[in-house]
Amino acid sequence: MSFRTRTQAQLSNPASLLSAGYTSFAYPYGNHNELTQKLVDAAGYRLACSIRRGNLHAPAELFRLKRAPVDEFTSLGRFRRRLSPLYDLTCRLQRFRRGLRRPAAGRENG
Repeated sequence: MSFRTRTQAQLSNPASLLSAGYTSFAYPYGNHNELTQKLVDAAGYRLACSIRRGNLHAPAELFRLKRAPVDEFTSLGRFRRRLSPLYDLTCRLQRFRRGLRRPAAGRENG
């Protein structure tokens, strides 16, 4: 099943989900673009989450919110750090560094 098909299936009956109190949406596998953001908005959701790490958002980013992952191994101290504005800066720096390590398209490796 394609990403588009899965997303459309999840959005096909939003009224039942919204009447149950669900107001947020998580993109399947974090995949989203401007079209899927508009579909989620039109379906009546108030916000949507991506899989990009971070915790600071502009008001225009309600349909591409970043996340701070938490699991059973996350200590209280680590959780506090992930709520800090420095966590978002750290995530941005890591994405920037990963981008620098990737070879540019068309450039020879060697």
